[in-house]
Amino acid sequence: MIDFLRPFFARFAPLFLAIFAVPALAQQPVAASETAAVAEDAFTNGPAIFVIRDEDTTIYFLGTTHVLPPGINWQTSDMQALFAKSEELVLEVSDADSEAQSAEMEKLFLERKRGPDSKILAELIWPENRAEFRKWARDLTVTARELDAIPLWQMSFIYEYGLAFEAGATSEDGVESVLTKIYTDAGKPIGSIETAMSGLIGLSELSDEEQIAPFNGILYERRYASGDIAESEEDVFAREKAWAEGEVTEFDFGKESDLLKDGTYRVLIYDRNVQWTDWLVARMDRPGHLLLAVGSAHLSGPHSVLRLLEKKGYRVERLTKSMLYGPK
Repeated sequence: MIDFLRPFFARFAPLFLAIFAVPALAQQPVAASETAAVAEDAFTNGPAIFVIRDEDTTIYFLGTTHVLPPGINWQTSDMQALFAKSEELVLEVSDADSEAQSAEMEKLFLERKRGPDSKILAELIWPENRAEFRKWARDLTVTARELDAIPLWQMSFIYEYGLAFEAGATSEDGVESVLTKIYTDAGKPIGSIETAMSGLIGLSELSDEEQIAPFNGILYERRYASGDIAESEEDVFAREKAWAEGEVTEFDFGKESDLLKDGTYRVLIYDRNVQWTDWLVARMDRPGHLLLAVGSAHLSGPHSVLRLLEKKGYRVERLTKSMLYGPK
């Protein structure tokens, strides 16, 4: 396994919260009723875009894939037209805001780091997962003591993104990085819908068992696989390629009635989506066209930003060519 841990602990791992929410979630094809909405006029030349609008304000929604391998073509002509039309880009946390808040994040991690009296990581792994965990841990270039010091909620991100990076993905090819360059080069503003600290305090206050649960879920699903990536590169990135072609998938978060009992889901998904929805409602009071690009998981499921906006009376539509270019 590549030595991805050290450099990412320094700068990248603390931001995994903004990179992906609730890893190792099963995904189901979009329901037929939703697929039927993709008609001849649909904006199908690129990833799916959703929109809310009134007489003077339009907000476009792009569910992002935060790391991608080179060569996936999602910056199509329709997407380029969308970039030109939108006057502002809003991310979960912009690079500039992340940099400005890095000292505050570092302080939080130092205050909340796991101490010598904490349970060792191996003790928190489900018994049925321990063989898979040991196989993975043996390939790491850090010591067991260093591994035990990592905040538990980061483990699932490290595991998932380590596999993606090994298969050829890079953060530089990720959607947010590409969009940041496009809007910076165009001289357009780039904002944040939350602070880099959003969710971090809540995550650090969850019990050890709640923090490690997503990692245990990943290991449970992979415990019969080899520790290396057995799939072909095409299989590894099949979801990302489908995303680039406009396919909409739904994350299966589990039984809706149980979701808010799950501390990780509540902190990573629900609480943030509620806050973002309030931000978007307020933003609709100001005229303009903006593109909101956030992790795809936030646009899926019963508590998605799109569903919450609908509950507040907004009509959420999938972007069509006539909306983007005007009627023929």
